[in-house]
Amino acid sequence: MVESQSLLTLSNKSMILLLKYFVKNFFFLLLVFITFSAMAQNNLAPTKPPKIFRKPEKKGILYYQETSTGLKYKTNGWGFFYNKTKIIHATKKKFWEIEFNKIKHEKETKTESIYTQGGPITPKNYYYGKINSLFNIAYRKGYSFVITEKSIKNGIEVSLNTSVGANIGFLKPYDLYLVYGDVNDPNVQIIAQSYSAGNANYFLNKISGQETIYSYAGFWDGIFKTIPVLGATAKIGLAFDWATFDDNITSLEVGFIVDAYALNIPLMATAKNHQIFPALYASFRIGNKK
Repeated sequence: MVESQSLLTLSNKSMILLLKYFVKNFFFLLLVFITFSAMAQNNLAPTKPPKIFRKPEKKGILYYQETSTGLKYKTNGWGFFYNKTKIIHATKKKFWEIEFNKIKHEKETKTESIYTQGGPITPKNYYYGKINSLFNIAYRKGYSFVITEKSIKNGIEVSLNTSVGANIGFLKPYDLYLVYGDVNDPNVQIIAQSYSAGNANYFLNKISGQETIYSYAGFWDGIFKTIPVLGATAKIGLAFDWATFDDNITSLEVGFIVDAYALNIPLMATAKNHQIFPALYASFRIGNKK
């Protein structure tokens, strides 16, 4: 009986000590329990993919106008232009453009002067048989129809461009230095002249035993004899715009252009002249959208 009471007393003491230890370390044990519970939940939860920070993509913007300028090469000359475009909607645009062109005759061939640098005037090469130069200022209005739209970030926009308008041609005499007399004679006359019926044989080097063409006189000779000629113009082409940024224009256009005048344009004395000047062209332009 005494032994049983001793065991009971010992057991009670152990419970009391255990209870005191639990109460004393309650908050520590609670923290350990919460920590392990949270870790267990994280291990059991599905893994989320890591966040990737990307630069926001620029959304497509509908611009209302374009402004550009560029250079044009034609099979009968060259030019440069300024273009202003109004965007009607995503696939249709209305534009006007003004350009300056030089138009050549297909038979123009440069000839080397036989005279040397030792003469009274430094000789320049010339176009034999050419009697006038033709320049024009053309104004056209037309429409651009988008065939394929450019994607937001990359790609090529393809458009069909058609336009008609008026032009004013400027017919400037092509002057040559002509030799009257023996070039070795101190009294020889070397005179810059435009082509005329009176000097045709000299201008076309048809004086027997004498080289009568000394040199090209230069652009400014004959400038004040320039006469205007009224005409019309039209063109059709395909434009390819591959600009990196959505608000920029970097475009190549290829197509067909024609300039026509109210009268026959005398460019050559040795070949048939024309009233209508058709040509293929390629133009490059840069600009921006607003």
